[in-house]
Amino acid sequence: MITYLLIGILFVMAVELGKNYLVRIKMYPFKQETDPFNGLAMRMIVVIFWPLGLIWFAVGFYNGYTNKK
Repeated sequence: MITYLLIGILFVMAVELGKNYLVRIKMYPFKQETDPFNGLAMRMIVVIFWPLGLIWFAVGFYNGYTNKK
């Protein structure tokens, strides 16, 4: 369980680094005050639910790769 949380924290950190890069080069679509993804609650949701997203991606990738619908 701890491993999944640590991987989730690393994932959120990578997303934050990407967001900071987009803000720095002025390509981020939201202003800091109105950013809907800025907040501790959103970060905790991502840390807790990232395995579900990974499973969903893997199933979709497999179905797309084998042309199943």
